[in-house]
Amino acid sequence: MKKVFNKFYKENRSYLALNTKLIPKYLHNGQGKVLLDIGCGRGEAAKEFAGWGYSIYDYDNSIEARKQALEHRKITYIWGDFERRSFPPANVILCKLSLAFAKNKKKLLKRLIWSLLPGGHLIVISPIIPETPPEKKHIAINEKLLYEATKLKLISRKKDPLSNINTYYFIFKKQILLHNLGKVADKCFPKKCR
Repeated sequence: MKKVFNKFYKENRSYLALNTKLIPKYLHNGQGKVLLDIGCGRGEAAKEFAGWGYSIYDYDNSIEARKQALEHRKITYIWGDFERRSFPPANVILCKLSLAFAKNKKKLLKRLIWSLLPGGHLIVISPIIPETPPEKKHIAINEKLLYEATKLKLISRKKDPLSNINTYYFIFKKQILLHNLGKVADKCFPKKCR
């Protein structure tokens, strides 16, 4: 995988640009928030989010992408295999055209969700297997695995009209869970007192 991306960036090719119209407006305000960009490449998407005020941690493994990385005071690049890195707590996690290339997608998703703060959002941008030609299936994700591995609330699933490879924007939200609230209330405040 590393060789493929090094060749891609060496040829100065570019991936599909971030379609900001498919990112909910309430995520356009990142003041005081942290975003992790997994498989960031040169950092094009991160630069857009940095412009919205987010502090960004960009993860990528490509040596060529590192040479071409876009500079921005709010972007910190972490180079190397993101499947082996630890992640800081984040308000938003972006996986733009990167999840399909993970060796263990389920494990990576669980680690990312662990880092996602309650109320935070996971944005996965990827083609899906059923709508991808056989020769390009390696760049697509299994939508069922995505739902099963995240166990997050799906906020939005939209097809990007600008994409020529049927790319979807999946936006999930990590709920603020109050586990066993009823049991806790019963112990702390007996029903006869309520």
